[in-house]
Amino acid sequence: TMAGGTRVTLTPACPAATDARLFIVGDSHAGAYIRLAATIAAQDRRPVTIMTKGGCKLLPILPDDVTPSCTAFDAAAVDALQQAMRPGDTLLVSAYYTPRERDIWGDVPTPARRDPAIEAQLRADAIARLRRWRAAGLAVVLEGPKPTMPTAAFRCADWFNRTSAYCAHGDRVDRTTVLHRSAFAHAALAQIAAAVPGVRLWDPIPGLCAGPVCPAYLDGKPLYFDTDHLSGAGNERLVPLLRRELAAAPAHTPVNDTRPALPAVTRPQE
Repeated sequence: TMAGGTRVTLTPACPAATDARLFIVGDSHAGAYIRLAATIAAQDRRPVTIMTKGGCKLLPILPDDVTPSCTAFDAAAVDALQQAMRPGDTLLVSAYYTPRERDIWGDVPTPARRDPAIEAQLRADAIARLRRWRAAGLAVVLEGPKPTMPTAAFRCADWFNRTSAYCAHGDRVDRTTVLHRSAFAHAALAQIAAAVPGVRLWDPIPGLCAGPVCPAYLDGKPLYFDTDHLSGAGNERLVPLLRRELAAAPAHTPVNDTRPALPAVTRPQE
């Protein structure tokens, strides 16, 4: 454990000659990548470390993303990363930013609080943090927002639950709805990535939603455990996409960017 969160390191028996490591840091969605991490560690012979605590985003973008319960974990994760990282390592920043349609019990979440001044400061803080890591030679990939399903898979998987009022909301959502609900987060993360040379924004949606409809099940297998945390099958869908991002993520690049502060990001109306 680390400051109320969890740290797990997967070390292959025969690491590749480069010994480049992957760090996955963030909220519970980083922790849900354990199957993906194990696959990359075993097949790519690449050590992978996950540092995660539920609700704690390494790069918050909204006022409600910042909570006192995450302060100690954030400090511990940043310190651990600073101590462990070497030039050539890669950081995947994982967090869930898409507004949920409803939670696992059927309640409609309260809309996120907005404050343009705080949001601008959060983006500036994120950019400063990423610039330090890039200057130290760390490759950085930001995970873009993922889809959210209208129902939790574990509540509706069994036949005797499928006639419940909760499960009547279905197990799929239109791709256009997914893109609309994730538009604000995608734009904010894109601005952060664009402000730091070499930082890449990885979009996981194509791996989970190949057509006009985003399903909770594919080939009879659940892609999600609940409404948005990925299952093992969902993890496996993203392995080839993440591999391409890891291969494309540049290593050390001198960071001397002096671009002006970013404008506020407009949130689409729900």
